[in-house]
Amino acid sequence: MDISSMLSNENDDSHALDKRSILRDAIDSANLNRVTNLARPSVTRKRKSVQRFETCMQCTEEYDTTNNPKDACVWHSGRTEPDFDGDFWADHDENCHGIIDSDFCREEYPEGFRWSCCDKLGDQEGCMIDVHRPQTAKKVKTMAHNLEHSPDRIRHLLPRATGDMPAQPNGESQANSAPVSQRECIQCEQLFDVTSNTKVSCVWHTGDLEVIEDSDVWADHDEACHGPMNTEANQQDFPDAFYWDCCDRGGDQPGCEVDVHRSEICSEG
Repeated sequence: MDISSMLSNENDDSHALDKRSILRDAIDSANLNRVTNLARPSVTRKRKSVQRFETCMQCTEEYDTTNNPKDACVWHSGRTEPDFDGDFWADHDENCHGIIDSDFCREEYPEGFRWSCCDKLGDQEGCMIDVHRPQTAKKVKTMAHNLEHSPDRIRHLLPRATGDMPAQPNGESQANSAPVSQRECIQCEQLFDVTSNTKVSCVWHTGDLEVIEDSDVWADHDEACHGPMNTEANQQDFPDAFYWDCCDRGGDQPGCEVDVHRSEICSEG
């Protein structure tokens, strides 16, 4: 007898009726489970995609993630430093040829450097052997560090911007709003006190500094190699190698004009 016949037969004895009741309850329970399962969102488990080729964060070389044995990566754990004990840089003039400790020299002249981790020359193979490790691992570590020190986290470590600052005394507040007596002179470019500014306070030059080309300072100076002579740095370091075009005085001589100090505020007023 099939299930439909058992449920529709009304002439059965009490034992059959009990079985029919149990069967109906079972069917109701099954329907309930089916409806519940249909109502649940379907969960599809997708296999995480793995990038075939990655860049190693140790040796910076690209590698195949499907072929990465334990000795695939040969690298240095330190950094390259200039080898000043050797003869490689003996004729190198940094003022003319550029800074030795630079990325350019590391790339062009690796034999002039040594690895800090093993003292090998810069063009020698690595002293560490390992599997390749992807840059993504470094990124995840950086992201975790950034999350740990995120603005929301830091905000809890800092005092609140409002409500925690002590109120300033009235005297201090008034002092901050008082006029500033120190100003910068537009002639001699020095700070001066407006309350003690007399007609002879400012001694300055109206002209510009020019190079004394026959000065001994420039005897070994090659502008193509060492740069221009007339620079602010040279004017400060070698003032006696310059002269003022307003009065022909040496660059280290006091000004040829005497006046009151003048600021932009005074000029506008």
